[in-house]
Amino acid sequence: MILWVIRKNTKRGNVMNEKKLNDKQRQVIEWLNDSIYTVQYIEYFINQKDVNTFNNAPAACIISGCYGFLSAVDCYIKEFEK
Repeated sequence: MILWVIRKNTKRGNVMNEKKLNDKQRQVIEWLNDSIYTVQYIEYFINQKDVNTFNNAPAACIISGCYGFLSAVDCYIKEFEK
């Protein structure tokens, strides 16, 4: 269900200010091969600007999870760049 919503809404008109994952983040996420946190899923939800806990609490929780997963990916990259 969620993947259908992502596919349906990925063709948005304004793509100027969208956040994109860098190549290292993409490689690590694809290497982890998580069934939920895919590159497309994370990029879609980190670009949601009109979501807060008052108007859409479930989406706000999903976005929080995406940022947490992305933070863990960044820590993983930082640790192995040493």
